[in-house]
Amino acid sequence: MGTRQDIREKTVEVAGLTLMSRVLGLARDLLLSRYLGVTRLSDAFVTAFRLPNSLRKIFAEGAMSAALVPTMVQSYKTDGRPAINKLTTFALLIFEGLVLLMTLTIIAGAETVVRWLAPGFSVDQIESAASFLRILMPFLLTISSSAVLAGAFQSIGHFFMPAFGQVIINIVFIAGLATCYWFELSPIILCWFVLFAGVAQLVAHLAVYYGLGFTFSLVNGQELRCFIPVLHKFILSCVSMSAIEIGLIVDGMFASYLAKGSISLLYYANRWMGVPHGVFAIAFSTVLLPHFSRHSGSSPEKLSFYLLEASKMVAWVTIPTMLGMSILSNKLFYTFFLSPKFPIASVNEGAFLLQIFLAGLFFCSLNKILMSLFYSMHSTGVPAAIVLAATASNALLNALLIGSFQTAGLAAATAISWSIQTGLLLFFLAYLFDVRIDAKKFGAFIMRYGAQVAVIGLPFLITYLLLTQLITYAMPSHVSYWLLDTVLFWPWVGSLGYLFVRVMMRTQKFFGVRLYFME
Repeated sequence: MGTRQDIREKTVEVAGLTLMSRVLGLARDLLLSRYLGVTRLSDAFVTAFRLPNSLRKIFAEGAMSAALVPTMVQSYKTDGRPAINKLTTFALLIFEGLVLLMTLTIIAGAETVVRWLAPGFSVDQIESAASFLRILMPFLLTISSSAVLAGAFQSIGHFFMPAFGQVIINIVFIAGLATCYWFELSPIILCWFVLFAGVAQLVAHLAVYYGLGFTFSLVNGQELRCFIPVLHKFILSCVSMSAIEIGLIVDGMFASYLAKGSISLLYYANRWMGVPHGVFAIAFSTVLLPHFSRHSGSSPEKLSFYLLEASKMVAWVTIPTMLGMSILSNKLFYTFFLSPKFPIASVNEGAFLLQIFLAGLFFCSLNKILMSLFYSMHSTGVPAAIVLAATASNALLNALLIGSFQTAGLAAATAISWSIQTGLLLFFLAYLFDVRIDAKKFGAFIMRYGAQVAVIGLPFLITYLLLTQLITYAMPSHVSYWLLDTVLFWPWVGSLGYLFVRVMMRTQKFFGVRLYFME
């Protein structure tokens, strides 16, 4: 474990499963838009669902992994599976005790929590969101328990089940949406489906946990003393890993004062931006965390090199993705979401919000890598402080921009805060640990890669525009409608995009574009 080939294979494995999950997630959002549209009720559901979902990403997928994985990697190297068994048992007792307490507190004060999350909601929206929240909160308990088990998996290089867990959740979620949509059931029923999805994922994780030879062990005071540093890192990591989620919660608080559907539009736009972020950035950083953890102790001088190469990989993926999705943003919303409950005005606004979010895609993705570097060196306090500063800047920019630019101002504030976070993370990595990106080499890479994207991309853009004109004017109207204004638009455009990627990979050497993790 730790070679370029191994990192590449694990990243492809996790990315493939994440892509499957994201595709299912898009199907889920498509059904959700048909079911609730962009209405006051959809804003209430999104607000209620966002809290346990955001806490899942902060606690389960973020802080627990950041605190547990480096410690588990180290423990596995020295003491093998028995040490992992004890750590996992203790983590379940401590972490899940905290999560249970939080869950019960939020359920008891659901209406107060909703008023804090969406201060601009009407009384009926608050009541609806609170009723949804009471059912959805235990979802966090099941997911966080799965995350503890996933830490044990990752310590031995098993990434399949943690990534596949999201597929399980989306399948059950889609089944619930389809049922509620076709039979016109209350969103309350959908909330129960979401909770069952979390239970199904936990059962799958337990089966794999025992299948890999892990068990649960009795713990004593000695393990408690050893676990205190992990708990300390977890608390600080909760702040560090919350940047995106807290930003979205802050956006929702401001958006609750805007026109109906504003919260939902921000949600859908961010979900689209989350496709490349999840498929690549999260998968790549997940695989790199244990890799960084091994080298931070044995060969920390290599971390600057790995940071440079990881940054090049992030740019290699995000730059053409950002350009392509920006060009096709209107088509994304039009072909997937246009409906009586999601009118053309909302389609246009959602597409514009997506373009703004995409402007920060590189920074948002690179932040995942930078966070993994900090955690691999067991540093959690500094990234926590940086996230708090970035979150404060997001809130300040929201207040400055919402009056003139409405939802666009909120999206812009979020994208700018991502870039602020990147700058601060890079500065303190260099200042505290002497881990830095070689600016000259990275700049040279960007120049060569930018030239490649321009030279190769322009003919593909012209081809796309010519094909749309050909379909519009040379084919029957009903055929052009299906190929340009429905989901059938994506097979032929996707084929064009796949060809673009293949040509880009084949011409890398000609443009002098070298990527360590691709060699």
